[in-house]
Amino acid sequence: MNSRIISLEVRINFYKRMLNFLLNFISTNNFIILKLSKKLDKYISQYQKLKLKNIIKTSSLAA
Repeated sequence: MNSRIISLEVRINFYKRMLNFLLNFISTNNFIILKLSKKLDKYISQYQKLKLKNIIKTSSLAA
């Protein structure tokens, strides 16, 4: 589970940096920007779900 979380963190950081770089040169309604932002949203959603599962598992073990 932790390796999956780390992998998603790396992907999220990569896509954030790529989007920030591209936004300096390309307009925001560009197809590439839209595709990258959708992927970033997908990875952020997966990351949040995994973190929530990890928190629930940790709190149930502690109880």
